Order: sequence, then C-alpha cells, then structure tokens
Amino acid sequence: MGPYRMKDEFVNWLKVQYHMDFDGLSFRIALSSFFRIYGKDNTDERRPLRGIPRQDMEKSIALLVALFDRNKDIQV
Repeated sequence: MGPYRMKDEFVNWLKVQYHMDFDGLSFRIALSSFFRIYGKDNTDERRPLRGIPRQDMEKSIALLVALFDRNKDIQV
C-alpha cells in the first residue's frame, strides 16, 4: 500500500471521526480555512469570517454554511 493511499484512508477516517463529511466541502478546506497562523496571511482580525485570504465574503460564508451542514436549510 502506497503512502498516498494510506494518507487518503487516514483523512477519510478523520472526516468520520470529526463528523465532517459534508457535501461540497473537502476536509482540508474545512480545517485549513480557519487555522490562524502568524505569517501565513490569514490573520485578518477585521474580517474574521474570511477563511481563505483574498476570498470574497460570499464564498467565505458559503464555506461556513457547509461547515455547519446547513446547506439543506437554505437551498431553493
């Protein structure tokens, strides 16, 4: 078994353990969007909902909606 397959299996296991298997939201984006790391240009205290630097607010809010599994509540 190659290292990439093991990594994919581990990430899938983490998604299940953290209950973060949402439609339209990768596990990596769900986690990395909200880590605030000094020097990584993602510590904008004036725009705390913006998960990814330079991302427009519509996408940032859509990411939060998906993260809290509320897409079904607002879909038309």
